[in-house]
Parts: sequence; structure tokens; C-alpha cells
Amino acid sequence: MKTSTKKWGMIGGLTIGFAALFFGLRAIPVSECKFLHYEAVENSLGSNDELCSVAPVPFVDVEANPYPVELKIHSIRPTENEEVAMRFSILGPDGSPLLPHQLAVTHTRRIHFMLIDESLNSYHHLHPEPLGDSGDYRVTFVPRSKEYRYFAEFVPLQTRLISVADGSFEVSPSQVVSTESEVPIQFNLSGIEQPLRPNSDHRLTLRLANEKKGRALPLEETMDAYAHLVGFEDSLSGYAHMHPLTVDPTIGETAEMEFLFHPTRSGNFRIWVQIRAEGKDIFRPFDVQVL
Repeated sequence: MKTSTKKWGMIGGLTIGFAALFFGLRAIPVSECKFLHYEAVENSLGSNDELCSVAPVPFVDVEANPYPVELKIHSIRPTENEEVAMRFSILGPDGSPLLPHQLAVTHTRRIHFMLIDESLNSYHHLHPEPLGDSGDYRVTFVPRSKEYRYFAEFVPLQTRLISVADGSFEVSPSQVVSTESEVPIQFNLSGIEQPLRPNSDHRLTLRLANEKKGRALPLEETMDAYAHLVGFEDSLSGYAHMHPLTVDPTIGETAEMEFLFHPTRSGNFRIWVQIRAEGKDIFRPFDVQVL
């Protein structure tokens, strides 16, 4: 009788332990597949470690739901052409560096590194490159503000779920560059004329037009699309990274693409449009209220 009681006690203890582990893992704030499905596809290298999201991603709120990952900056140094170079590593939940082969390729890149300053006036979308298998990554950019908040988005192959490392850093005021080149393209983003509602899908339409009449837009693909949107609200609690619903737009003197915006909190948002033309990444901001 005592042996049977002891046996059932051990089974009960194991059951409670596994239940605690299950709910503990579920509590880790990673984006679940109910709205973020990553599927393996073959990339240009013939490998199938590229994962593509097949559903729009809601606002990623790292303030309300921080991720158990960390970006550790090792150095920020000036280079040529007014750029600075940052070297960093990404640490997983166990504190060990995440190596390049452990990260999936999503939208042609392993890491999407988004920088935004406190005023929401300076935005960069960068793609760090690994320094071999050292666990370190390097990225260069031209700073247009002395202080930035960053969001590093990536998908570990082991989980196939989005993870985001966030934080902030400063550069020397002497390294800040205020000038920026212009490209003759008109931007219009509709669907934001009136305040939007939180926790709802909103369809936005981006229209581009070449200011040089009679000429086709000199658009180039970037991250497997002709445009991307990233929205931030003014407390910098997170971001919304939007890819076009229009997969193959008609590009002539004008072009039009649709996006889905799903803010999960109220606030004043700035949505940055990113395109690539004439060999340059071009960004334009649009403001919208979510009430």
C-alpha cells in the first residue's frame, strides 16, 4: 500500500512539474503562431532555412511583453563616409550568443535592426552582418540623431517565433549628420486621415508617383518587396512592421500598394514608409492618431 501511494505521489509530482514547465514556457513573451506563422521556403542559396510570415503582424509591444533576449553592444566607432560602425552580440534566454546559423532568414535577412530617435524624426532600418561564427554582428549607418532606441527583430530556427531585443544607445554629437539627399518621388499614405481604433485592422494604401513626368518610378526591391512600413508610437513602447499585401504591384509612372495596420494601444503614431530607388533607401514619415 505504501509503495502504491509513493508511486502515485511521484506521478503526481511529475505531472505538476511538467504542468509548471508547460505554463512557464507559454508565459515567455514571444509572438505566437496564432497570428505569426513562419513557413520554410527555399531561398536563393538553395537552402530552406528562410521563413516567411504568411499573416500580418500586430503591434509588437516590448514594454508590455518584454522578450527574454538581450543585445549587448561592444563598440560604436566612426568610419568613413560619415558612418559609424556598431559591433554587438545577441544573447538568448540562457545568456549564450545566438550564432548566424541559429537564426532564420526572414524577408531575405537574419536580423532586422530598427533605430528610432526620441522625437520620431530619425529612422533607420538596417541589416547587420555576422562576423563569421564569433557570435558578433556588425552594422554601419549615418546617425542623424545623437540618441536612438533600437529594436532588433529575428527568428531563432529552434522556435520559429519572432524575438525582439530592445534598448538604447548614444553617439557623439560630432558624428551626427543633418543633411539628407532627396529623390523626386511623391509619397501619399491614405487610410490615416481620421483617428484609428486600437485592436482593429486598418487597411492603408501607399501611392507613389514620379515627379519626372512620363518616366517610370525607379523602384527596386528591398526585402522581397517594393515598400515597407514601420510604425512607432510616441512612448517608443514597440513597433509595427508591415509588409505589403500587394505582392506584385504594377510599376509605371505611379505605383500603389496596400498594407494592414493593427495597433494594440492608443497613442500618437508615426509610420515610416521605406522604399529603395536609384540605389538608395528612402524614408518618409506619416502621422496618425489611435484613440
